[in-house]
Amino acid sequence: MQSNLPTPTMHIVPLTRRRVILWGLAVALASLTPFARPVAAIAAPAPAYPAGAERHLRLLRSDPGDSSSVAAPRAIRLWFSQRPELAVTTVRLTGAAGTVAVGKGSFGPGAGTAAPVVFPVTGALAAGRYTAAWRTMAPDGHVITGSIAFTVAPPRGA
Repeated sequence: MQSNLPTPTMHIVPLTRRRVILWGLAVALASLTPFARPVAAIAAPAPAYPAGAERHLRLLRSDPGDSSSVAAPRAIRLWFSQRPELAVTTVRLTGAAGTVAVGKGSFGPGAGTAAPVVFPVTGALAAGRYTAAWRTMAPDGHVITGSIAFTVAPPRGA
C-alpha cells in the first residue's frame, strides 16, 4: 500500500564546536528527571567567547581600499576577521572595458587573521573605475559576499 505522506528530507548542517556543545547539553538535560530539568537549564552557562573573538566572518580592510584612487595595483588584498576557506574564496574584477583577469587567491604573509588573501591582477588596468566583487566562506560554512570600488589614476605626466 502506498502512502500519500511526503518523503522525509535530510538537511545536513555543518557541525561547529558550539553546535556540538549545545547538542551535548540537550542530551544531558533530556536524561535528567522531570524535576531536575528546570534547575539544570537555569544553571547551564551561556556559551562564552574569548574577549575580542569574532563570531562572524567579515571584511576588515582591503588594498586597494574602498573608494580609493591608486596607481594600477598588481594585486587585490583582503583582510578578514577570521581565516576564510581559501578554496572557495574568489574575486571578480570588472571595469569599463569588462572583466580583468585575476589569478587564484593565496594567503599572504602573516599568521592567522593577520594574513591577507592575495589575488594577483594578471590583466592590464587602464585608468578608470573598477569594482572587485569578492565571495568567501567562513569556517562555520556561512558564505559572505561584498565588493570594493576603486579608481586607477592615470599615470603621471599623461
